[in-house]
Amino acid sequence: MRKLLIFFIAFVLVACSSKPSQGDVETAIAKTLEAKPTEYAKQAEATRQAIAPTQTVVKQNTDATATAQTLAATVTALAMLSNPQASPGFSDDFGSDRLQTGWMWEDPLGDSRYNFTDIPGSLRFIVPGFNHDFWGSDGFEAPRILQNIRGGFIAQTEVTINPARFYQGAGILVQQDSMNWVRLEIGNLLGDKGAYLFYKNNAPELLANSIGLNFEIISLRLEHCDNSITGYASVDNQNWQQIATVPFQADTVFKIGLMVTSSRQSSELVADFAYFTLKFCP
Repeated sequence: MRKLLIFFIAFVLVACSSKPSQGDVETAIAKTLEAKPTEYAKQAEATRQAIAPTQTVVKQNTDATATAQTLAATVTALAMLSNPQASPGFSDDFGSDRLQTGWMWEDPLGDSRYNFTDIPGSLRFIVPGFNHDFWGSDGFEAPRILQNIRGGFIAQTEVTINPARFYQGAGILVQQDSMNWVRLEIGNLLGDKGAYLFYKNNAPELLANSIGLNFEIISLRLEHCDNSITGYASVDNQNWQQIATVPFQADTVFKIGLMVTSSRQSSELVADFAYFTLKFCP
């Protein structure tokens, strides 16, 4: 795989640059392959912005060194996808006008939406209500944004929501498949507002535990560094209350991200996410 990437860099440099030097190519390749794990963080954000328009950049750029740097960043991104533990993690403060590369928007009913404009610097979900749930054997209609990862992680977000009815909620979703998932949410269950941890582990879904938190802005955190997941909630982003620990073991790629659920009410539900961070366990 690494040899193929090296060949790709050299080929594109020769095809797109008028005077590429062998030294430029070798230097770019060497810097990419010898990069330390701590350097991935600096390259990752630049890569997310550069990887989509790479073809246009290459066509317009006649400078061989600049082209080599752009392609080196692309190789870094591909290396991170094949070995996510090489990266210290991922962070999105939702300061752009679009989802970062890697996010996947899933809206099974096609009637929910999101935007970054109602509250700049936040990701807003707008859900019409009724049947936007994530429960049962086939009830996976809740809108969500997800990305694929592998291995242990610590994920965190801050959500603003006023879940006034049963059942409405918003938070973090971790999903292996339809029979294995974990939901950590701020919700309203039978009139009680709080933080809830639901899970399914090859058996009927369960509520693991909940804590009462009558606040509209709450931080949530999930930690998965062994064969389990532990959920936490905080009202000040400093003092964390543990909600529950549930089994979760994923040997393959799984999904993680943010989700909003509204199952039985016709009123529109709005939830705002201030950020999403993902760190991989040592």
